[in-house]
Amino acid sequence: MDLIARLVVIVSVFFSTLVLLILWYFGINPVSLTASAGVASTGAYLLLFANTPLRANAYRLLKTRWSNTLDHTNVHKEYPRPQLEREHWINLNGEWHYEVTSLTQKPDNFANKVLVPFPIESLLSGAGKGEKVRISPKQKLWYRRRFRLEQQDFDTLLLHFGGVDWETEVWVNSQYVGKHQGGHDAFYFDIAPFLNPTNDSGNSEQEILISVWDPSNKGPQPRGKQINRPGNIYYTPVTGIWQTVWLEPLSSTYIKKVNIESDIDAKTVTVSIDTESPLSGDEIEIKALKDNLVLASGKTSDGLIKLALPHDEVTLWSPDTPQLYQLHISINRNDKKIDSATSYFALRRIEKKKDSKCINRLFLNGQAVFQMGLLDQGWWPDGLYTAPSDEALKYDIEMTKAMGFNMIRKHVKVEPARWYFHCDKIGILVWQDMPTGDRSILPRQKDIKRSGESAAIFHRELEAMIGQLAFFQCIVCWVPFNEGWGQFNTNEVLQKVKKLDPSRLVDGPSGWVDRGQGDMHDYHIYGRRLFVGEREQNRALVIGELGGFGYRLKEHMAVTNSWSYNNSKSPEHLYQRYSALFEDQLIPLLKEGLAAAVYTQTTDIESEINGLLTYDREVCKVPVDKINAVHQKVYAEFNLCTSGQTNG
Repeated sequence: MDLIARLVVIVSVFFSTLVLLILWYFGINPVSLTASAGVASTGAYLLLFANTPLRANAYRLLKTRWSNTLDHTNVHKEYPRPQLEREHWINLNGEWHYEVTSLTQKPDNFANKVLVPFPIESLLSGAGKGEKVRISPKQKLWYRRRFRLEQQDFDTLLLHFGGVDWETEVWVNSQYVGKHQGGHDAFYFDIAPFLNPTNDSGNSEQEILISVWDPSNKGPQPRGKQINRPGNIYYTPVTGIWQTVWLEPLSSTYIKKVNIESDIDAKTVTVSIDTESPLSGDEIEIKALKDNLVLASGKTSDGLIKLALPHDEVTLWSPDTPQLYQLHISINRNDKKIDSATSYFALRRIEKKKDSKCINRLFLNGQAVFQMGLLDQGWWPDGLYTAPSDEALKYDIEMTKAMGFNMIRKHVKVEPARWYFHCDKIGILVWQDMPTGDRSILPRQKDIKRSGESAAIFHRELEAMIGQLAFFQCIVCWVPFNEGWGQFNTNEVLQKVKKLDPSRLVDGPSGWVDRGQGDMHDYHIYGRRLFVGEREQNRALVIGELGGFGYRLKEHMAVTNSWSYNNSKSPEHLYQRYSALFEDQLIPLLKEGLAAAVYTQTTDIESEINGLLTYDREVCKVPVDKINAVHQKVYAEFNLCTSGQTNG
């Protein structure tokens, strides 16, 4: 680079930084100036800095109501895999021991205690004794758990992990068991071959040793909003175990997985059973029930069966009628039951197609439905990545529905299976993001070029996410990329996702850098009037992020600094802006083709105060009934638009 070019860069950086500081001083957020369309180079530069806190944040201990009633001897006691549930299991949540070492060391003893499944950095883990714990990418986190098995009348003993961030290695009784990479997908090992034998008393002591390494934002792996220097839209990183750890005793032949496809026209459900080590002559029996009444049943030897349901007993699943049906599954061998489990299913169809005016809309069960959602990050002041309890996990969903939303966009995070079960049961649509990682691009830039390792990690974790979550009928849309974060081979990835799951919608990149494919053209709009582009022949128009109106309630914050896309002066001011956004700006776009919208966001998180709820979930900043009333106006106008009438 010659001298003149160097001087141009230095001057550009100086004045860009000066503009940033001036904007920040007057409370104007640079992101709102750049997050829409048409970003200038200076705005792009500002955006890079907008994601880094200018001042250090001071943290304070902030709890939710559920942490006050937490039973440390019975943490997250609910069965963790509702899509395939068995009677017998052993919950290993509770007090474990831990140590932190360098990458090459192995601990000699374990003097510290941690409450599993809460991340080591969280208040509820108890690890820091009131102080923040940080694990460096140059360190390993080690866990140890000792327990007794009273009897060993099983062939297989699966050690399940709901989620561990990020690279996990496991030893049982000093014997190496295996390794897993991935922070958001469940995994397991069969540890039966590594168990100590029972003693004369009929029990045996076992030891589990786990090491975890997490590069956080120093690595290319999917990590979502975690960053080593949290601030603004990025949050405290988590390391290690963050979902339930449990044991499952089984025979050598057992049901591994259930896949379900429904046909709402034929009123049939096709059940596919993946079985471990089946023998010739094994028979699988399946019963479909509604309120414990058997509607259909059948037997199969190859694990595939189609059940026809009585038409008068079928209620299609929707947010208004979240009807779930039960499945009872058993493997029988010579009239003996080898394994049995329960599951459930629903009947619904999601599609993108044209309405009577040839406008692309999102249809649920043959009806055009305006999908109005909240951007939901899934963070907690006391548990970080982990909700304090199952009731807390369910609370955000219930509040979202009470406010009149019919959809949640689960933002760059994957939740425990029970979260999706609650969405199925409560009745709310879900757009599921792929957690983000690696580098980013800005608007108008080309896709990044990932390394071979980074691309392999992304594809492996993408396939794992879809494979594990495809069971849940609440999920109607996959979102592979958000705002250019880690965006590479865009259209190839969108096509891959559609091939993996053709039954659901696939969002084009959510915001910023659109490449012309996917089922939807997704806009992100902050700090300016809402808009959508021209109608497209093959895609619906949606606004995947909007709003972001902040209101600061100091006593309900976990940090001293606050940040939002647009600050409000009072709860009334927040409501006025919210209602105007939807009634004056969004409703006129319905007849232009707007098919869905997502408001930012469910709760405050650390320094970000864009939530309708405070971080501790104690205050809804605008009364629930007033928010709901605004949404009902949107739904009513959308129904008029799609039925051929409008009020204006």
